[in-house]
Amino acid sequence: MAKYRFLPTTLPKISKYARDRERPNTKYFRLRRSAVEVYVDQLLLDENDPRIEDMDWSHVDDIFTNLLEAGADEDGKLPAVVDIGTDEYPVIDNHHLIAALQKLGQEKWYVDVYEYTGIDSEFMWDAATDFGFSINNSHNPTKKTTIASVVGAGVKRWREKGYIYEPGTPLDSAHIDMWLRLTKQHEVFAPTTLTKITNQILNPTVLAGKKIRNLSTKQVREEVFNTTDNYYGSGLLRNGSAYGFVVGTNTYDADAPKWWNSVQNAIEDGYLPVIQTYSTRDTPELIVKNHKKGFDKMYESFVKTTKIISSFYPNISIEPLSKKEFYNRVEYVAMGQLDGEYSDENTVIERTVI
Repeated sequence: MAKYRFLPTTLPKISKYARDRERPNTKYFRLRRSAVEVYVDQLLLDENDPRIEDMDWSHVDDIFTNLLEAGADEDGKLPAVVDIGTDEYPVIDNHHLIAALQKLGQEKWYVDVYEYTGIDSEFMWDAATDFGFSINNSHNPTKKTTIASVVGAGVKRWREKGYIYEPGTPLDSAHIDMWLRLTKQHEVFAPTTLTKITNQILNPTVLAGKKIRNLSTKQVREEVFNTTDNYYGSGLLRNGSAYGFVVGTNTYDADAPKWWNSVQNAIEDGYLPVIQTYSTRDTPELIVKNHKKGFDKMYESFVKTTKIISSFYPNISIEPLSKKEFYNRVEYVAMGQLDGEYSDENTVIERTVI
């Protein structure tokens, strides 16, 4: 494997292996042409594609940076697209690479062109999701398939379409197993894990299948909070009565003590501290868990500070506030990243942590 630098106006170098390797086919997608040269602006990330909702934009940024600094892998797997008889080719696999190429301003790329062989056009994107899973699970991707992504895809399809395996099939262990085999989850997960996935699909939690808006700090500050009329955001808020901090919870264990310092500074200056969390995680359960754990860690820092102060005054014992009392002295909210927890695209919601 070798990587080669390229310019946006030139095609990358691809090896004979990349051109001639065997391509997968499924019941619903048949390869028509491999290693086809196309314009990147012909490649469509279709809004009807369920996988678009699960795009990890931080992963797109990583690919973008790697392409700029290291170049393209000559043996790399080519994106799969479907021919719909127009000048556009909807992407059915390797979405993150295509998004990175679009960000890069790349003019041309190589793709594998498939045709959809099904009769039901509405089923095409479900079949494409399954095809993408099977492709992803058949090689060594940089972004691994997760339990949450499989459970989420299964639960979402059942809730919206009334089936998981194919239209008209029931939701039971047998058909879930058929779907897991179709998408080659058996090549990724152990039998005990597959049993766990099946049980979670049959008995989903409230977060299972939730859609996630992956956000960056820049998006939170410049796009989302600009629409809240200075109620949320960074810096002075609410006509100078509050001070807002936008924080990420991905590394809450190390960052929460810093949030506590920010809270102290805001209180010292006479402001209500407003801590607003966001995340770039792609698992709903992890986003909510880290939001709650972040608050716990910040409260832990508060308790530690109180004990340290008490140690300087041996004749005075300062009892720290309870977690509930502390919660009522600050404002700790989260971005509405999960579908169903906000009323519109501009709403900042609160996840209860106590």
